[in-house]
Amino acid sequence: MDFLVPALASGGSLNPLDFDPSAFMLTLIVFLILFGLLLKFGWNPILDALDAREKRIADAISSAENAKREAERLLAEHKKSVADTERLVAARLEEGRKMVQKQADDLMARAQADAAAERDRVRKEIEGEKVKALSELRSEAVRLSRLVAEKSLGRQIDDADHRRLANDVLASLK
Repeated sequence: MDFLVPALASGGSLNPLDFDPSAFMLTLIVFLILFGLLLKFGWNPILDALDAREKRIADAISSAENAKREAERLLAEHKKSVADTERLVAARLEEGRKMVQKQADDLMARAQADAAAERDRVRKEIEGEKVKALSELRSEAVRLSRLVAEKSLGRQIDDADHRRLANDVLASLK
């Protein structure tokens, strides 16, 4: 600022558009020195920082592409796994349905066999009761016929008479 003092002291005014060769030369020398220092000490760190930044960006893009490929691979595996699981579930459901149907058929067959066995048992029981009832009826008929014969004949019937009367009664019942 010292170079402004004489111009202002002589009563002149400072015009920034006036060309001053000494100021121009001084500015040019300072610019070249600063440019040289900047080239020597500042340019390489700036370029290194830009290169490092560019490398980080390229690495991030490469990493993102790798992550995308991995995600696509995992998605394909997941879709395959889901499809396999769905097939397995469908097969298990079908297997379960068949097993339930088989158990129902077995249960129905067992119930029918049990019903048939119960029906046969009841028939045999009825047949046994029928034979027993007929036997009791025959015994009662023989006893009654013996009583009737004794009363009508007025005497005691021996075993031979009794057999002959029983056979006659049985023949008439048949």
